[in-house]
Amino acid sequence: MGLLEVLFQPTRVATFVCGVAFALLVFQAIEDGTGKEHRVKTNEGAEKSSAEGKESHEGAEKSSAEGKESQRPSNFVWTPTKNLGLNLDGIKSVIIEVGTNNNADTRDMAIRRPDALLLLFEPLTVLPAHQNGCRGMERRCSLITAAVSNTNSLATFRIGVGTRCSSLMSKGTGCGRGVGNIVVPTLTLDSILDELPADLPIELLMVDAQGTDFYALAGLKRHHKRIANLIFECQDLARGNKLFIYDKEKTKTCSEIVSCVQKFYGMEYVGSSFNMPHVREMNALMVQQGHPLANVNIRHPRMSDSFNKTDTLLTRGVYPCPEADWTA
Repeated sequence: MGLLEVLFQPTRVATFVCGVAFALLVFQAIEDGTGKEHRVKTNEGAEKSSAEGKESHEGAEKSSAEGKESQRPSNFVWTPTKNLGLNLDGIKSVIIEVGTNNNADTRDMAIRRPDALLLLFEPLTVLPAHQNGCRGMERRCSLITAAVSNTNSLATFRIGVGTRCSSLMSKGTGCGRGVGNIVVPTLTLDSILDELPADLPIELLMVDAQGTDFYALAGLKRHHKRIANLIFECQDLARGNKLFIYDKEKTKTCSEIVSCVQKFYGMEYVGSSFNMPHVREMNALMVQQGHPLANVNIRHPRMSDSFNKTDTLLTRGVYPCPEADWTA
């Protein structure tokens, strides 16, 4: 996504240099163990760098010095912590953002709701969100150093040129060549929400998982009725279209994600708002019918326009829910 925007800049050489510098920062941060955020731990000695054979900082992240893909350890263990170790006194709702990248888009929303808990997910510790995401809200905010998917495991996280092109999914034509890989923990939303009181509603779940939104949402099988409002990113394209930013064979269309969320979670599609029109990348809004916090007039935290209440998805209804992938 970021790379598509960068490609329209006049100097590609500067872009390449910035991308390499970004990758070096990532690798250095992993070696130095920077960041004080909530980290997911793995079994002692379970993770090793394929290039240098060093242990990862708390078993959460590691990279190859040569940028080669690391081997995935097999004995990852998610250790549950009641209330995620947070003081929930006075908390009445939860706001969740998956993929904070440089900035937490939901931060301002959380500031306006002093009784809301803010949960942020971002696996790259060198990004500004790790320093600023919870600033001023430390008591009711947690930034978790993990990616979100449909399994609790470890996975290769591919670092793209520019901060907005990093993903669990391999690059397609839109994000070009990656500049390196690290191994990160992946968590399901269910495993996180298991640790929060069952009567605590999720006012907003916002997912921007760089092509893997489908898989992040598929990991929400037990707690979906707690979600009042859902915003996710998708591309409204025909299957296999060359304009898919990430792997065109694995990326799910807007139509497929909407169909699955409707079928399995009973949520209603409200509308969508363009993010990058030239590749038909959209932010889609769905709400849980009957939920007291459902709001069809909610605005995207980062965008000034509201969601179009008309059916803007060209592929809506064209592709059914790929149930085998959703329930895998």
